[in-house]
Amino acid sequence: MEGVPTTLYEIAPEMRQLMTEEDFDSERFDALAIAFEHKAEAITHFTGELDGFIAMGKEEIKRIQARVKTAENRKQSLKEYLQGCMQEAEIYELKFGTKSVKIAKNPPRVVIDDEQSIPAKYKVIETITKIDKAGIKNAIKTGKEVSGCHIESGTSLRIR
Repeated sequence: MEGVPTTLYEIAPEMRQLMTEEDFDSERFDALAIAFEHKAEAITHFTGELDGFIAMGKEEIKRIQARVKTAENRKQSLKEYLQGCMQEAEIYELKFGTKSVKIAKNPPRVVIDDEQSIPAKYKVIETITKIDKAGIKNAIKTGKEVSGCHIESGTSLRIR
């Protein structure tokens, strides 16, 4: 008997082929089944390790995002501090090295005080269309035909 393949990619089709042959080789099939089970077990252990890595990565993302937010807040606070001090000292422009600081007048902006009192001609109404998939699913299951859609079932692998 020749050696057992080393990958699931090779093992699975050979198992299928053995099941269709008239002279079923149970020893070969058992060897392939054991190899398949070992490979599947190894994959499930590795996916568990990946789950740990993913969780750790997500926590690291949260930590870094918090640091970025802190840095952004600090930057804004420093800019406001500098602007306040420059205005107090009536200094409106500074140049040093490759940097310059200038207090500039911003363009006018609209401030909404009471949204309800704004005339309708200045309001834009947005319409959002959302498909009720649960309703469609229930309708099709009860025998109704809903054009433009259908129900299909697939498979997924669940590792616990």
